[in-house]
Amino acid sequence: NPDIPVGRFNLNPQSWYIENEIKSGDEVSYEYVSDEGRYFVDTSHQKGMLVLPHRPKPGFKLTIVDHYGSWIFYPLVIHRNGNDIMGLSENLVCDEPNMMFSLVFAPETKLGWIVQMFDPTKETKGK
Repeated sequence: NPDIPVGRFNLNPQSWYIENEIKSGDEVSYEYVSDEGRYFVDTSHQKGMLVLPHRPKPGFKLTIVDHYGSWIFYPLVIHRNGNDIMGLSENLVCDEPNMMFSLVFAPETKLGWIVQMFDPTKETKGK
């Protein structure tokens, strides 16, 4: 169906986009995370889902950014793919606009994925 919008997930700080093919009836555009790095996520057309790796190495880290302030309109769901997030067996729903945070896999803590919030007040200029 050509009327179904295609979700865009920017998987690269250099701003190139991967267009996800959406089948008729799908309501969510999804992307499987395979590499560490920054994920600039645009959900301005529909809900998005990032599927975390099933067996990441300890210390695997990704940073997720609401690049267009669109999560308030169409939430991003972080699918846990079998691992806990902050000790909970639940997916993480991101619906606050303009958020930026990291997920770090720490199986030794029994929490699984740990959420690290970005605090711009602790950033130092020129360093």
